[in-house]
Amino acid sequence: MESSKLTGWTDEELFILSNSLNHKIVKLESGDYMWKHKLSNLWVNHCLDTFEDYSKAHSFLHYSLSKWIGELKSRNEEKAKAHNAAMRKLRLIKRSVTRTVSDKIREIGELGLNFNHQELASEMGVSTKTVQRALKLDHARESSFGVSKPRKVDNRVVYNPNAPQEVRVKSQEYLDYVKAFNEKINN
Repeated sequence: MESSKLTGWTDEELFILSNSLNHKIVKLESGDYMWKHKLSNLWVNHCLDTFEDYSKAHSFLHYSLSKWIGELKSRNEEKAKAHNAAMRKLRLIKRSVTRTVSDKIREIGELGLNFNHQELASEMGVSTKTVQRALKLDHARESSFGVSKPRKVDNRVVYNPNAPQEVRVKSQEYLDYVKAFNEKINN
C-alpha cells in the first residue's frame, strides 16, 4: 500500500491539503504571489518559488488539489480492498472445520481488523474468557521459543523440546536418531 503513494503526505495531511479552504495565495511587497497552506493551524509557504501573477499561482493550486484528491481517493480504495479481503479471510477462517477455536481466534487476530476481545468473542460465538485464553496461550508460546535453549542429545543432535512438532522432525539426523533408538528398544 505504501509503495503506491505519489506524495509523502500522510493520509491526514493529504485530507487537510485536499480542502481548498486550507490554501491561500498572498501578494508580496515585491508584487509576486506566494502560495501558502495550513497544516496544524500554521500557515507556511507551499512553494519556494513565487509566482509572477495570481492566475499562475491559482492554476498550480487547482492542479495540485486535483492530484491530492485523486491520491486520497486511491488510498481509500486500497484500504477498502484490503479490509474486504480481510473480511473474506475472516469468513473462511470461521467456516474452517480443521482449525481449533484457539487457532481461529489467533488467525483472526492477525488479520489486522482491530477487533477488541469482546468483538472477537461475539464474532466467534465464544466467551471473552476463551478469547483471552487463546491469545494468552499464543503469547506464552512465542515467549517460550525465545527463552528455551536447544539441548544436545547423544552429543550430536541439537533438539529443542519446545519447538513445534513439525520443526523438531525436519532434521534428518534427528529422525535417524529416533529410528536407531526405537530399533535399540525393540531388540
